[in-house]
Amino acid sequence: MTEQAQLSFTIAGETQDVVSQQKDRSAQIATALNEMAYSIQEVVKLSGSSASSANEAKVSAEGALSLIEQMVAAIERPSSTIENAMQDIKTLRKAAKILGR
Repeated sequence: MTEQAQLSFTIAGETQDVVSQQKDRSAQIATALNEMAYSIQEVVKLSGSSASSANEAKVSAEGALSLIEQMVAAIERPSSTIENAMQDIKTLRKAAKILGR
């Protein structure tokens, strides 16, 4: 082979090596991008799930608050009735004392 042909052959071989390395790097980059895309999809799913869970917790908390408010009202009603009855008893006691004199 001539020197020119040998040089062309060497350059062609080196070029083929560089192209092969570039192909491998491109494949690695494509794999990394696919993994990033998958990770982003998972984050989106989890954040949507978290939002849904947070909303469910809010609804549950609101329901619990409503139940507690109802319980407080139910407890206050008899308490108010008992206070009124005690006032009536005191009034009757005073009236009985006045009448008993």
